[in-house]
Amino acid sequence: MPIDFIMHYAWNPDDYPADKIDQYMVDWARSIFGGEYAREIADIVTEYSKMNLERKPEVQRVGIYSVETGEAQRMFNRWDELEKRTLSLSKKMPAEMQDAFYQLVEYPAVASAGVAKIYLAATLGDSITMQTLFGR
Repeated sequence: MPIDFIMHYAWNPDDYPADKIDQYMVDWARSIFGGEYAREIADIVTEYSKMNLERKPEVQRVGIYSVETGEAQRMFNRWDELEKRTLSLSKKMPAEMQDAFYQLVEYPAVASAGVAKIYLAATLGDSITMQTLFGR
């Protein structure tokens, strides 16, 4: 998706003002997966992209987010919810779309969530269990 977007944007930046980015994401998802789940797919890809921009997986470390202010728990919950939404949607994907969904949506979202949740769990310490971390 990022390469697709930047190539379209480079070709004609006036077609993609800031207020049309959400629609671009939906159109991208629709072009690959059809319309039924396009909005949900676009939301998942947008959310994990934003969260990865806040803290890239390769630079995660214990203690980045504050336990005292609840920031670490809020981030853990955001990643956990995103992972659950992604896995739930994966079960709804038709068989012929499973491979594309896994490559373009599920793997990047769930892998990013896994990395973040490991570091957040280490930050949160005893307040989190392995069941909460990997609740599947």
